[in-house]
Amino acid sequence: MSDAGPRLALVATPAAAEAGTVAVTVIGDLDATTMAAFDHQLAAILDSHPHHRHLDLDLSAVDFCDLTGLRTLQTFDPDGAGQRHHPTARITGAGTAVQVLLRLCRIPTLLGYHPPTEPRGR
Repeated sequence: MSDAGPRLALVATPAAAEAGTVAVTVIGDLDATTMAAFDHQLAAILDSHPHHRHLDLDLSAVDFCDLTGLRTLQTFDPDGAGQRHHPTARITGAGTAVQVLLRLCRIPTLLGYHPPTEPRGR
């Protein structure tokens, strides 16, 4: 981390395939130092997409994820009603940082995402 503050960005685009869904790409670190920025940016996305109650989270560009980031992801509802500040969510992609954390915590599925199994011999 640099002195410039938490390194995190959320980029949103309405998902063309599904009405009411906004695709959010998370870029940077998802940890204790970025949770305030994550919450703020996500609230802004939800406010700017008032009719979108479902999130497709692409975590492929997450460079680091700690247990605080994992706990935040676990607060999303994978198949609930999709309320304004508690949208339903699914993970559409995850990079190595998230995959390793899910394996270490022995979490086989998170928000519909199944991390690939670790290759044998490691």
